[in-house]
Amino acid sequence: MSEIGVNALVPAGGTGGLAIGDCPVPGGLGTVESGLIGALAIYGIPLTTATAATLACRAIALGVPVLFGGLAALTLAHTVRRSGTGKDAASAPL
Repeated sequence: MSEIGVNALVPAGGTGGLAIGDCPVPGGLGTVESGLIGALAIYGIPLTTATAATLACRAIALGVPVLFGGLAALTLAHTVRRSGTGKDAASAPL
């Protein structure tokens, strides 16, 4: 099993970043992954390792904001319910 070094990650990350700008896809889904996997493969990383590393990186990059955003939304909903301001805001005229 080969290790992924900085010499392969930096150019591969740049290639993945270019893929985001070239294709107007929400979150770069699909385009970034293919760019990163291809770039890592060019630098000699086996396809299975490149795919696993890319999917782990993207899962963290896309999953962590969703996790913290969900926790923030639940906390806000709980705070609004406890303070009772949700009723006043809902009944106030626009």
